[in-house]
Amino acid sequence: LIPISYDIAQQLGHGALASGILVAASQVFQPVLALVSRWLVIGKSYQYQRRFMLCCFGAEAVLTWLMVPVFEACNHWSNQTVLYALVFLRAMTGGVLMLYGVPLSTCVYDSSPLEDRSQLSIKFYLCLSIGVCVGPFVSSLMLTLHQGGVHDS
Repeated sequence: LIPISYDIAQQLGHGALASGILVAASQVFQPVLALVSRWLVIGKSYQYQRRFMLCCFGAEAVLTWLMVPVFEACNHWSNQTVLYALVFLRAMTGGVLMLYGVPLSTCVYDSSPLEDRSQLSIKFYLCLSIGVCVGPFVSSLMLTLHQGGVHDS
């Protein structure tokens, strides 16, 4: 969503502020839900934690795919309603990500040998950084290829 958030905001009649809110919305509930997540899984069995994480994965998928009908409703809803719905779904998706992210990283770190944890942490954050850099590039490339395919026909 990051590479196209400004385009979405412009399409809805808004500017850079709405785009920034759309991008930042996923961070709104993360600090609180990181604490809630830890509280929900601390001292629980591995099986409980695994089920909890799978439920969160499912919730994240549902929340993400709910954005599709919101985009489709652009012609039927007001631009303000579409923007509010997208911000809400982004905030909920980011929160759910933190709900499973904390127990997932805890399980990974707890199951890895002590001497490998620093390398694991470095590689984890390296992959996150690469994803943040490469993700918008791939998204822009796909949009360019798609737009090029539309103009050729």
